[in-house]
Amino acid sequence: MTGNRSKTIETMRGRYLYEYRRIYAKNDRIRFFEEISEMAAAESVLGWKIFADAMSAWLRKDLGAALALSEDAIALDPKWAYPWNGKGNVLQSQKRHEEALAAYEKAIALDPEYSHPWNCKGNILQSQQHYEEALQAYEKAIALEPEYADPWDGKGHVLQSQGRHEEASEALEKAIALMTSKGNTS
Repeated sequence: MTGNRSKTIETMRGRYLYEYRRIYAKNDRIRFFEEISEMAAAESVLGWKIFADAMSAWLRKDLGAALALSEDAIALDPKWAYPWNGKGNVLQSQKRHEEALAAYEKAIALDPEYSHPWNCKGNILQSQQHYEEALQAYEKAIALEPEYADPWDGKGHVLQSQGRHEEASEALEKAIALMTSKGNTS
């Protein structure tokens, strides 16, 4: 791997882990993944290109293409957690919750320090009204990335569902503060 290619991979990884989660507008998220795809193509980093293309397709609601691309990225590197998380996103969008949960679990097993699948796992568990398990998943995501607004939001909604209104309000206020803080886009 060339020095430029290694640097490109690290740049894409950093942008995905830290910049992407601060983008809330759908079109901005699509643009983000299109930029990652172009960067990956320029350096011949096929896995990242396919992963970025899968996430762009998912955000555009082209779920068939998104799933196929996610599976292609997984086939290239089955031990890479990001496309497993992406596959979970697509499956969740298709209301295939058990399969999505399995994909998120695979992503977590491959990279337990990756906060996105913990948050997504919480979302599914919350939708299934498994509130305590959802809360645990959100807490893990928050512990890994305290400045990531989405798990704070999920935590707030779970606490609200449990009638824990004061705690819910605190979590939701934290989510709002993170979403509106300097550097966030929406």
